[in-house]
Amino acid sequence: MSTYEHGWGWPLRANKPHYFIEGSSLCGRWNGYGGPLESGRGRDQHDCQACVSALAKSPAAQAPAAPDATTDAFGGVLHTEVRH
Repeated sequence: MSTYEHGWGWPLRANKPHYFIEGSSLCGRWNGYGGPLESGRGRDQHDCQACVSALAKSPAAQAPAAPDATTDAFGGVLHTEVRH
């Protein structure tokens, strides 16, 4: 199982990478994927274009985090500040 819950993965019988969130591709063609995921794709001509389009329309992609935000676009904590 991957340490990421979302990202680009390449299922064994797929002819291109797909974007997965909790094991299901955004295009709906693949379910139950548990292989390795990476985050730095989506601009390659070989990536699933249906996944690229769905990712671009997702709320997380629409609202980039402010530079001083403490969470990333998916709600993960980027840093914490301890003040005494």
